Amino acid sequence: MNKGDISTDFADAMSRVSSMFGRFRKKRLSERFKAIKNGLLVDMQFPPFRQFNQILSNDCPMVMTKAAYQACVQLPGEVMKKAEVPANARWGIVFLSFTEKFQHCDDDPHEGTFDVNILMPGGFQVPKTVKVVVDGDFDGENAFVFMLPNESWPACIHSAE
Repeated sequence: MNKGDISTDFADAMSRVSSMFGRFRKKRLSERFKAIKNGLLVDMQFPPFRQFNQILSNDCPMVMTKAAYQACVQLPGEVMKKAEVPANARWGIVFLSFTEKFQHCDDDPHEGTFDVNILMPGGFQVPKTVKVVVDGDFDGENAFVFMLPNESWPACIHSAE
């Protein structure tokens, strides 16, 4: 066996390995994942919200539009981990209000609204209405998308780009 045969064998092996894994590299990102990556949506399964979700055994994909997140969870001007009311606590209020409204529904709604009282610095509460839709674009797995009532899905992630 000469040196040329070894490099040819190696090149062939690399070509086969590359083609085996090529499908992973070429996979198109879902619209929802792109919006998370671009900051238009906030994934509510990531820290600091993961611990709250684990306590309640909530492993459903959930995202919020940036506008809803800033209106209900981390208010403009607040610095993460330095806010008087932590974002995790506000997310808990939103999530529990959502489950309270929809846990006893007999039908299978794919869109709805619910009211939530957002805890503000100083201890007072501000009522907000949040809209939730079911989106099935993430690898065929449904996700709950929380947004403000004036936003529409998926137009809200396209109009902000």
